[in-house]
Amino acid sequence: MNGAAQSQCWPNCMKSLGAWYPDRVRNSIFGMFGTCAFAGGIMGTGLAVYLQSSYSWRSAFLLPSVLVGVLGVLVLLLFQQPDEVGIEVPGKAAVNATSTKNAGNISWVQLWKIPMLAEVAVAVFCLKVVRYCMYMWLPLYLLDHLKYSKAQAGMFSTIFEVGGVFGSAVIGFIIDAVFWGRSLSGTAASSLLSAISLLGFLLTSSWGIWFNGLFLFLAGVFNCGPDSILGGAVPAQLGEMDGRNAAAATIGLVNGFGSVGTFMEGPIIGVISTWYGWSGMFYFMIALSFIGTLSVYRAAGKFNQSATRTIPEAEPLALDKEDV
Repeated sequence: MNGAAQSQCWPNCMKSLGAWYPDRVRNSIFGMFGTCAFAGGIMGTGLAVYLQSSYSWRSAFLLPSVLVGVLGVLVLLLFQQPDEVGIEVPGKAAVNATSTKNAGNISWVQLWKIPMLAEVAVAVFCLKVVRYCMYMWLPLYLLDHLKYSKAQAGMFSTIFEVGGVFGSAVIGFIIDAVFWGRSLSGTAASSLLSAISLLGFLLTSSWGIWFNGLFLFLAGVFNCGPDSILGGAVPAQLGEMDGRNAAAATIGLVNGFGSVGTFMEGPIIGVISTWYGWSGMFYFMIALSFIGTLSVYRAAGKFNQSATRTIPEAEPLALDKEDV
């Protein structure tokens, strides 16, 4: 019940947040917002350890639950959407009311038929499998294979999460500045660099703590960085195209499909590491990262084709570079 309730938060938060900002800074805003998931994980772990060791295991459930409940009440009482307070956000694409009149009744089958959404969902699935493999198995790898102490393995494994916070914070700005807002091209490059970073970590694992830390940080940056873009900005944009008004639904579908990987990774990695060792586990994660990269590149190719078809032949230079 707790997981089912929490799963509603991310898509609705993303849709609500996106309503307040111009489309041209969507990637930057969602990237900054996405740091909450990784920073919150680090802080939550520290809080739980402190409460459990200082008081009791029940306090590790009680205090966070109270905090979440209070925040939920505050959001319910205070949060409003721009249309509720009569504000028109500059730079926000206008929504045609007649075309969205029946948009709220889109079925799952219709959602899957939205162009590029399936490719984005597959990419999120691959990235999440890799991320949760690192969360769950990295400390054991450091302890068992690289002979770190228990304390070193526990603390050192958080470097991946620290990289995730940094990557989520900056990738949106990089996509808007370097890739001219082309979300799919930017996240595809990040996913590719994630695979390369994991390969670098595997090949240099015996070189010492500095190389381990460097490649773990880079893997966290490039794996976690695209999460809020592929799991928020991109599906929100696809859900709003052609007057669908289904941003929350598409975000929920993509993240729900990605979350399938979070409970599949345990037995899969257990079997692979048993049969093929730690190297097999890392090669599996590297292969998944490459599959995610190809999936995003496929979506980017479809998007570029659709954008080309919408350019008027009589005005070939009329399209702004941010629209491209």
